[in-house]
Amino acid sequence: MVYQHRRLIDDEIFYIGIGVKGRPYTKRGRNKHWISYTNKYEYIVDILFENLTWEEACIKEKSLILYYGRRDLKEGTLVNMTDGGEGVLGVCKTLTAETKRKIGDKSKGRTHSEDTRQKMSDALKGRIVSQETREKISKGNKNKKLSVEHKQAIANANKGKKRPWLSERNKSNIGRQAWNKGLKGLKKSQETKDKIRETLQKTRLKNKSYEQIHFTYRINHCWEYWLVYRVCHW
Repeated sequence: MVYQHRRLIDDEIFYIGIGVKGRPYTKRGRNKHWISYTNKYEYIVDILFENLTWEEACIKEKSLILYYGRRDLKEGTLVNMTDGGEGVLGVCKTLTAETKRKIGDKSKGRTHSEDTRQKMSDALKGRIVSQETREKISKGNKNKKLSVEHKQAIANANKGKKRPWLSERNKSNIGRQAWNKGLKGLKKSQETKDKIRETLQKTRLKNKSYEQIHFTYRINHCWEYWLVYRVCHW
């Protein structure tokens, strides 16, 4: 659809846009001039064209922006920062794989300031995720394998972070190689199996609690006294 935003006090058109569903009514993903303008003035949303293909909507948007003129170029009243045709919602459906790759490469290494991170955190506080959404996230993460580069990036991002929920022992083990790495699937000889079995038996006996040993002794001792008593009084 193609829509326009119109200032309430005098019907001045200050923005032309395209999008799908609720895009005309959302304030998210707007440029700084749009945000500054709407903070000062109340506005009305007008839907100009519906049921268009994406190409038709882009053509309409470009022609309207050209007609009303951009404020930043001192050509008109619009706060649009481009000549149109890019779109915001729905544009991902028409992007080629090459374009998506270029966008991804350009975004790599980009970091947010502490102020931006705090705003993002505040915006997500109190957000309730539905059970359906949780199931979708869980399903999407199942059998998902991370590349070596991705794992390294996560490790680098977590370096120096305070994790109070970890014990001192677990903290000391972070980054260490697993003791059994490379042993998975390794076949053991019969001699090795016997040694392991013998060691486990000794460990179990050694770990037997004092209470269990004392209880067993008392039972045996009482049984001996009972036998002596029966023999003496037969």
